[in-house]
Amino acid sequence: EFVSGQAAKWAARVKRSRAVPRNRIQDMYVQAYGRPPVEAEIEEIERFLAVQADARAGSDGEAGDAWTDLAHALLNTSEFLFVR
Repeated sequence: EFVSGQAAKWAARVKRSRAVPRNRIQDMYVQAYGRPPVEAEIEEIERFLAVQADARAGSDGEAGDAWTDLAHALLNTSEFLFVR
């Protein structure tokens, strides 16, 4: 519950600060991992966002949105959880 709430807050903050999806993705990667995403990662995230948006089409919005899903996913990666 805590991580889900923080993911929603992070997604909302990024959506307010950046209008262009690629810029949002770049900001989220830098904030989570301390590095920009490579092109292949951006393309994979764009596909992820499209799938999540389609899956949420027609939902009441209670569970958040595709950007919240992305934030939650980034927070649960090995790269985020473990310092090299």
